[in-house]
Amino acid sequence: MADHLTTTAVPERDRLGYWKELVRNTYVPLEVSGRADGQAFFGEISLEPLGCLNLSLLKSCGQHAARTRTAIARSHADYFFILGQVSGEGTVRQDERETRLGSGGWAIVDSTRPYDLIFEHCFEQIVVAAPRVAVPNLIRPSATLTGQDLSHASPLGTIFSRYLSLLHAQAGTLTVETRPLLADSILNLLAATVNETLNEAGSARMPESLQLVRIKSFILHHLRDPELCVGAVARAFRISNRYVHKLFEEQGVTMSEYVRRLRLENCCRDLLSVRSRNLSITQIAFGWGFNSPSHFSYLFRQYYNVSASEYRRQHLGDPIPPIHAGSERPLRPLSSKT
Repeated sequence: MADHLTTTAVPERDRLGYWKELVRNTYVPLEVSGRADGQAFFGEISLEPLGCLNLSLLKSCGQHAARTRTAIARSHADYFFILGQVSGEGTVRQDERETRLGSGGWAIVDSTRPYDLIFEHCFEQIVVAAPRVAVPNLIRPSATLTGQDLSHASPLGTIFSRYLSLLHAQAGTLTVETRPLLADSILNLLAATVNETLNEAGSARMPESLQLVRIKSFILHHLRDPELCVGAVARAFRISNRYVHKLFEEQGVTMSEYVRRLRLENCCRDLLSVRSRNLSITQIAFGWGFNSPSHFSYLFRQYYNVSASEYRRQHLGDPIPPIHAGSERPLRPLSSKT
């Protein structure tokens, strides 16, 4: 389901200009200039949507791409870009820091401040574009993170590097159903990596943010369990129910609402999945932790303004409207029953 964009069909004299437009439309406006080595310019981008994230595989030749203050003024796009070097080498500059990325290295840049990406020769990168609203609070004070190779800054930095390599190799095989869950996994692992990196560097610790990341990971792994509740989380982490509530309140959502959204989103995907076509709506709902058909029907109609059966009939084969964290759709106050 990837979109493949390439300069190969464009006359050679127009390729750099065409590449600038591809980069502008795929990422954010950048000032791009080719290297003066006489090599014919080429570039290609393969796009893979992952829920609230966008994954892309980028191949090109030597160039300098600059996110200038002028470009920022023209476009106020608010993204973090995770840049994973697959082959070749590149230099990343931001916030008065500079790092050289070789194969396996990765760095973060923030689109709201100037940065430079410099490649002397041909290269290949995996790029994860994350809207700021989708990124855990832990990552948002990004001025301490940019412009450095994070692959060896901590043990988790090395693990995240390998994770990016697996994404690069397997991106085309991901199913529609697993993509949004994978996006949550990427953000959770990234947040944990950032926390460990800050701690390794002696920066201020953020235990509450890390605790929330761990709790969300626990929820993802136990989402199908009908016994999943605040009490179960509190027991698993040896903390109080009140503390669990406090962590989620700072996110503007209760834990019960967070669990409902994830369960409903997964039910919605199963309703439209060919693999689940022979399952009844009740079987799908119970498979994702709901234990009352009537309560599930009520919640589904609250979020989608239509019954589950009608939704399945009308939208089979259509794109699935997201209700995950970061969606513009506001949460409705619902009963405390999950």
